[in-house]
Amino acid sequence: GNSAGCAHYASMIQRAIEFGVSQPYVEAAEMLRVVTNFVNQDFGRIMNNWNNGDLLPSYVLEISGKIYYKRDDLTPNGHIVNHMVDCVDLKDSDTWAAIEATKLGVPVPTLNAALEARYFSVMKDDRVEASYIL
Repeated sequence: GNSAGCAHYASMIQRAIEFGVSQPYVEAAEMLRVVTNFVNQDFGRIMNNWNNGDLLPSYVLEISGKIYYKRDDLTPNGHIVNHMVDCVDLKDSDTWAAIEATKLGVPVPTLNAALEARYFSVMKDDRVEASYIL
């Protein structure tokens, strides 16, 4: 349809897709960091290669690759990505697609996993406190 409701519904679905697509990139970058000791430019290069290939091109991957090259203007050797706080602002609308899928009986495991990662992200203070105990 052409109604405003359809446009909002499509926007909700697009946001859910972005959550589901972004989460594996973050996880892959962390795995590569731990295993290979890659630096930011390495991640940027890999994501740019993925984006320029035939299998994974996407806007989310394009901007993800670019952020690893972006220098921090405040420090001489830093990158913006090193100053990002691993905590998101969770909005009520972030859960709408998962709630709607549940109502419709549509399984959305990727969306649910990405949403759970966002929930954990919001719990930054709890994660920091637990890191001292564990």
